[in-house]
Amino acid sequence: MGFKTDWSKYDAYSMVMKKKESYGDTPLGNAIVKAIAAVDARVQAGKMSAANAAGYKGRINGLKPLIGNDEPTGLLQVSQMIGAINRSI
Repeated sequence: MGFKTDWSKYDAYSMVMKKKESYGDTPLGNAIVKAIAAVDARVQAGKMSAANAAGYKGRINGLKPLIGNDEPTGLLQVSQMIGAINRSI
């Protein structure tokens, strides 16, 4: 009497991150991976359109030059984007 549950929809909220693209092993790199995972989870759940997801991913990937250079500023920007992603309809 086991139930099959699709746990992939909870990947964005998991403490274990799955890295698809290498952003480095810095706090900003890990935050960027988490933000992209949040966007992907919203798209898979049907809560975000593909066009909005592309826009968010473009903004997130625009922070790549800050990795290793200006981590605190990048972390602030990524955290604000994650908040906007979570509030998006």
